[in-house]
Amino acid sequence: MSHLLKCAACGATTPPGPSECPTCGGSLKGDGSILVRPDKAHPGVEVLKVKVVDLDIPFWQMVKLLLIISLAAIPAALVLMSALAIVTALLAAIVPGAARP
Repeated sequence: MSHLLKCAACGATTPPGPSECPTCGGSLKGDGSILVRPDKAHPGVEVLKVKVVDLDIPFWQMVKLLLIISLAAIPAALVLMSALAIVTALLAAIVPGAARP
């Protein structure tokens, strides 16, 4: 499988090796170039490997997001505890003497 570098400046792809983009002459080292590999399942579609280095979110939007995530975790925890209780009850009914110490 051949990997290609995609120039962040012009979008041209080139095999690894050269330090400059053959199309625009931009540097391919450390300027946000993206590693591209062809997708086996979908020929003609490129798979991009992206590294996120910064996330700029206003403080109150981050607070709102964290509150939504924490509130969404409550029903999920209740479902998991219910499932665990059912499994425990079934095992206690199947294994004789398991419910008594």
